[in-house]
Amino acid sequence: MSAMGCHVCEPDDAYLLCETEEARVLLPPRPHISPQDGGHLVATPKLHVRSRRDLSAGALLSVELLTMVAADALEAVFGTAWFNFQENGNWGVDRPERQHMHVHVYGRTSDAVDQPYGEALCFPLREHVPAWRVVAPNDDERRALKREAASALARRQRS
Repeated sequence: MSAMGCHVCEPDDAYLLCETEEARVLLPPRPHISPQDGGHLVATPKLHVRSRRDLSAGALLSVELLTMVAADALEAVFGTAWFNFQENGNWGVDRPERQHMHVHVYGRTSDAVDQPYGEALCFPLREHVPAWRVVAPNDDERRALKREAASALARRQRS
């Protein structure tokens, strides 16, 4: 099942980093964490569901596997020292097409500027999101993330 207008159900190839039969890793169209601060990727099931409670055990395990793959890619490309794994869903709670379960994988670097290392992540209130801007990965970084995600997935599927 997919939802019309859901960027997760039908991702642009530029944002798709890797996938399994049941899940995928995406570079979000609007990252929350800049590459300098550690980067941001999303692991999500292919099935359009609102909650992890609606997934089969296999689909949930695929999403969890891909959170590790996403962290591996962020570490390889941005030198990420720590990770925060968050399942929020708050900004799309009143828009059904945005209610696609996903896990944010936030990289944290010790020399971060906007999201200081060792502190809780800080995001704007929903009403301020349209004006909020975070630097996105450049084309070389996108290609490197895609390469590293594919490599990490292959490595983790072998182990």
